[in-house]
Amino acid sequence: MRKMRKFLGAAVLSASLSAVTAGTAFANFNYNVGNKYAGTADAVFTEYETSHEEHVMVVQDGTEMILTPHDEESYFYFMAYDANGVMIWEDPICDIVPAETPVSFTMKSYLTKEDVPNLALQGIEGLNVGAYRILQYNGLTDQYYWSYFIVDGAFNSSGLKNLELKWDKTYTWTQKDGKWQVTSADGISLADEWYRDPSTGNYYYLDRECNMLTDAVTPDGYYVNADGVWVQ
Repeated sequence: MRKMRKFLGAAVLSASLSAVTAGTAFANFNYNVGNKYAGTADAVFTEYETSHEEHVMVVQDGTEMILTPHDEESYFYFMAYDANGVMIWEDPICDIVPAETPVSFTMKSYLTKEDVPNLALQGIEGLNVGAYRILQYNGLTDQYYWSYFIVDGAFNSSGLKNLELKWDKTYTWTQKDGKWQVTSADGISLADEWYRDPSTGNYYYLDRECNMLTDAVTPDGYYVNADGVWVQ
């Protein structure tokens, strides 16, 4: 991760977030979560004693997000929310200085001071996170753009509405030429993506040939054991 920028003051950030709420989400906000997309949901978020509902993306725990700055004057701010959608800190957990090249941030349900050095400044060893709000400030246009992301399994399910997870569709395990595949009801097999078995909660990776990987490292850098299960 690139070096951190000094925190904004709480009063300044509060005003900025209020301004953002009145803006247009996603515009000029370029990000990529790869095959870690899990689904969508509606959830209520609270910051500075103000609550509002958002339609958001659900991502897998440990998703590495790649962010592309709009211009050389862009700043990225990362806000953390608990399992009930309440903002944990008035300041960002971290922010990244302008850059002309993409930067990355890993969204985890549990952050340590190794993940986010600013935790150490707060005297905190670790932090449970249910959701994130990522903002991009474009210095050249003096505008904010943002989006919320829920970490799958880390946000209270009672606080979610219209939850649609891609693995909630009807899939079955099938064998072809002695190799395991995951096939939908319409006969389409998953390829080059993750699958979470709803009966066990385990994650499996299906390669480009639709076959489950075993005892290997996936293209995005995660190890699956001899049974094909992601070792967390």
